Amino acid sequence: AIGADLPWLVPLGAVVAAGRLPASIGAAAAPRTGWHDVLAGAQLVVYGVYDQLGGRGLVLLQMLGAAVGFGALAEGLRRQASSGAALLVSIVVLVGAAPTVLVARVSLFSLALFPLLVLIVQADARRPGRRIWLAVPVIALWANLHGMVLAGVAVLGAYLVLGRARRDALLAASVLGASLLAVLVTPELWRTPLYYRAVLDNVAAARGVGLWVPLGLRPFDV
Repeated sequence: AIGADLPWLVPLGAVVAAGRLPASIGAAAAPRTGWHDVLAGAQLVVYGVYDQLGGRGLVLLQMLGAAVGFGALAEGLRRQASSGAALLVSIVVLVGAAPTVLVARVSLFSLALFPLLVLIVQADARRPGRRIWLAVPVIALWANLHGMVLAGVAVLGAYLVLGRARRDALLAASVLGASLLAVLVTPELWRTPLYYRAVLDNVAAARGVGLWVPLGLRPFDV
């Protein structure tokens, strides 16, 4: 299935492919002028795939994202647990994340890159070295594809501050600083934070619906 948020990247991607950044989203629930197009990379990818393969291409793109994400998860588990335990955990995660895996949404990019970033952090935690610098280009790529990059930066920052800094404070501070700068490596550059500010003020957040429903005492919330 294809989620409602993915197809609108197609016309935006067509605008970006023509050599300019869209300044508004006319089809959004609340049309906004002066919009900051941080995710131009995702728009180009989705437009290119749709232009060549149509809706089927978007499903294939989702499958690729899931394959990369679960591949990274499986590799991380393989290094820490038996094959049986790794399979069990993978199945539990797959069942729990079924809506994210089975429906093609913009989050497919984070589905692939979040586990990949965690794998890099895990590898460095096990054997500290300069490979942790690989997190920086991952963050830079991710920043152009999906806003969940902020969660990735938070996880990376927690590891660098609470773990890596004990061994090499200078390296940890350098990687963290470079990662924060990498978030700004988008078409909007220093205006990138304005995009995230606008996201937090979106209609769904204001209404508390969908993924923006406040936490409560519901079983899954607990």
